[in-house]
Amino acid sequence: MRVSGGKLKGRVLRLPVKAGFRPTTDRNRQMIFNVLREAVEGARFCDGFAGSGAVGIEALSRGAREAVFVEKDPGLAGALKANLEALGVEGRSRVHCGDAEDIGAFEASGGLDVIFLDPPYENHSVRMLEGAAACLAEKGILVYEHGARYEPPPVSGLQAADDRRCGDSAFTFFRRKAD
Repeated sequence: MRVSGGKLKGRVLRLPVKAGFRPTTDRNRQMIFNVLREAVEGARFCDGFAGSGAVGIEALSRGAREAVFVEKDPGLAGALKANLEALGVEGRSRVHCGDAEDIGAFEASGGLDVIFLDPPYENHSVRMLEGAAACLAEKGILVYEHGARYEPPPVSGLQAADDRRCGDSAFTFFRRKAD
């Protein structure tokens, strides 16, 4: 897997060998960042359920100020740290080894400009989405990757602004509701 855009374009990411590990494909990452565009520049970006960290690393490559990675599997978190070091972006990154369902335990409310959540497709937790929403900055964006057959529930304080489908995956882009 390679970084698909920005300053690190073409750099190779090491992917851990792990049962059930489903990294976001190059094509899907390109689509995500085409939708996000300028929202990434200078942003505090969070990659929840980070795995290899490909999405957060892509954000750093495309100008994010900082990336916060949340991964509960210690082996995957270790591989992620190795990727960050190999790419020289560990100084702009923080890795939390914990459950992204409890993102509020790692981040203060209202401090993240973009949050990307890619839980296992069978995990449809409204609590997870609401917890992440509480960590979004005022004009923040929450990107939720889920199975294409699943429609995300309404999330308090957020509205779906865009929805994209790519094969078996779907991506819902939420923004804060206007007051």
